[in-house]
Amino acid sequence: MKTRNTFQKALDKIDAKIQELHEQAFSVRRFYQDGNIKQAYESALRLEEASEKTVLLTRALPAYTGGRLWGRSTPST
Repeated sequence: MKTRNTFQKALDKIDAKIQELHEQAFSVRRFYQDGNIKQAYESALRLEEASEKTVLLTRALPAYTGGRLWGRSTPST
């Protein structure tokens, strides 16, 4: 079996975080619809935290591709 490289591991982590985002968003919605605003708020905070972690993982992903080796630079903002 082939060993997973760093790029593949990063994609796996991103996939897991995206799944977590879906689950947290579902929880926020469920608690809100049930009228449990305190729990919806706490779930929303967890959703925000998972979102931030996902953003950090995706920002690092291009570095794993070695894009600069092919003369590509990062997009300017």
